[in-house]
Amino acid sequence: MRVAQKDGAATVLRDPVFVRLALIQALNMIGDGLIAAGVPMLLVSRQSGGSDIAAFVAASGVGGLVVLAAATLLLDAVSRRSILIVSDISRVSVVGLVAIYLSTDGLVALIAAGVIAGAGIGVFRPAYSTYIGEVVDPHLRRPANALRSLSSKVAAIIAPGLISVVALTGAIENVLPIAAVIAVTSIFVLLTCPPSMSRGEAVRDPSGIFDGLRTVTRTPWILAVMCQGAVQVGLVMAPFAVLVPIWLEARSAEAQYGFLLAAEAAGAIGGAILALRVKTTRVGAVAILALLLQGLVLASLIVNGPMWVAYVGFCAAGVGLAVFGVLWITALQERIPRQTLGRVMSVDALASAALAPLGAVLGGVAASNNRCR
Repeated sequence: MRVAQKDGAATVLRDPVFVRLALIQALNMIGDGLIAAGVPMLLVSRQSGGSDIAAFVAASGVGGLVVLAAATLLLDAVSRRSILIVSDISRVSVVGLVAIYLSTDGLVALIAAGVIAGAGIGVFRPAYSTYIGEVVDPHLRRPANALRSLSSKVAAIIAPGLISVVALTGAIENVLPIAAVIAVTSIFVLLTCPPSMSRGEAVRDPSGIFDGLRTVTRTPWILAVMCQGAVQVGLVMAPFAVLVPIWLEARSAEAQYGFLLAAEAAGAIGGAILALRVKTTRVGAVAILALLLQGLVLASLIVNGPMWVAYVGFCAAGVGLAVFGVLWITALQERIPRQTLGRVMSVDALASAALAPLGAVLGGVAASNNRCR
């Protein structure tokens, strides 16, 4: 199941298991993007207002927090493939719940859809990242993570671009059935992949379920980066998920939302390639500095200038996020033991999601008070 130690990215691409996993990554990114961006755009098209968008985004954050809290203790005891299949099933459930909301205007169904969407998206990242760490030999992990990032970002261009094209046709509601079909396709591909190699190791010693948390709290550099990520996701990225669609609505440019996300994904493709070429002993400093590029998105909203300024900001943010992501995940895969890696990845994802519900609420309050217009 392991890739031979030869020549970087080309070697990784010759491994059939990795190729299937890259396809799964792409399918999940497209499906998640259709839901994450499609639902807010669908609500905007129905003039549901910032409160309903905030409810969905906040519920997604809560769902992610709950499932990640469990994953920090138990992820290494469950087959990665099973987790990824459940993530796909959750996306199909979200489509059904949103359909119920659209037909009944029942906010409970929308909140339930948000919770399930957040849970499915939240658990995918640590499970998938851990699986990559098992499949690829240590010296090939950065190329593998860069290729994984490229795969995901190409998919991230397809998803919002598709949303905007559908929005321009006036049939934004068709986005969700497409997401369901993609989820089913992903399930069939997953069934051809092997289960995790480390399944069951974490439950041999009950006290070992806290090893992931202990590793994080006893390693200062990991703890510091995770705390920084919590603040950035909660107070920057989550509010953007609410504010940007409303900001675009005020400019009568709702259909541009998907294209802006595609610009961010395009920037991330460049960032993934750039991460492969980073030659420095201070990898952590480079990764953290790259995140500062996300500030250009905030600047573009503040200046309220022409749309091309927003496109530049989103593209630059994508570069920074990709550079950070490749270097950060590779560092964890290289320095954390395989039998603990899944739980540490889950702690990382949990930290990133910790303040997201608060950020979504703050974004909703700002939208309701017309501060983003």
